[in-house]
Amino acid sequence: MQALEQKSKDTMIIQPHNIRKFIRNPRRSIRNIRGKVLEKKVTREIERVASNRSDQPPIPLPDFLIIGAPKCGTSWLRVALAEHPEIIMVQEEIEFFPHPILKSLDWYIRHFAEDSPFLDVRNAAYRKPYENCIIGEKSARYCAMPEERVKLVHRLLPNARLVLMVRDPVERHWAHAKQHFTKRGQNIENLPKDVVFRLFKRTKLLSEFSKMQKTWSRVYGVENLLIIRQEDALAEPLDIARRVLAHLDISADFDHQHTKRLYKKVNAGPSVSMPSDVRDFLENLFAEERARLVEIDLT
Repeated sequence: MQALEQKSKDTMIIQPHNIRKFIRNPRRSIRNIRGKVLEKKVTREIERVASNRSDQPPIPLPDFLIIGAPKCGTSWLRVALAEHPEIIMVQEEIEFFPHPILKSLDWYIRHFAEDSPFLDVRNAAYRKPYENCIIGEKSARYCAMPEERVKLVHRLLPNARLVLMVRDPVERHWAHAKQHFTKRGQNIENLPKDVVFRLFKRTKLLSEFSKMQKTWSRVYGVENLLIIRQEDALAEPLDIARRVLAHLDISADFDHQHTKRLYKKVNAGPSVSMPSDVRDFLENLFAEERARLVEIDLT
């Protein structure tokens, strides 16, 4: 029976509905197939690393992750932490784990080596020696991954500390949409509303912070997840930075001439006011989520 089930899984890609998908969009279909093959390979590699962890020399891997969410101040936090002499940040965004996985585990690990070209050199002049620092990665779309994928992260990084930045879901969604269309050379004010609303629905997971909190806490434990509101970071950036450093078990007592970056915006999007009909749509879309956020005190 198990052999038959495995054969069924292995031949899924030639089922009629998959053939139709391939004809409609062959490039995406090939990418998805390649992703599934690589994902199985990466999963096996992670299991090998996890099983042999005590028998092997240490592998350079991140000590903490800024897991998202997009347009919640994650770039600001990455830049701020990169100024600390005991922290090394990798340049954003690796986005290794969200589906589909399209790179090898070795590709991911190379980001954190001492001679990696991906390390942020922002504090190289006054940084402590590599072996005395902790390493962080910021990939904003990690936040909305399903629990099975979070478990895969945990297998590779069981002791990682996590930082999740959140924001009012309506405001986050609008900021994300503005950035999305601007990157495509489009002005959101000139687009048909149904185009904008479809994007809102498609990216709804990226503003469902209560689900993120539940999923990551269930796998890593509540104590390993620090949640920061973007609104608080804007109001009290130094205090928030100190909270993050405490969570990472890093001293906040360092040369504060570098904290000037805390007061600068990073990756700011276009300044376009939210139309009333768009706000009504988003308020309705996130009515239930707002109620959940009140329950877990994330408003």
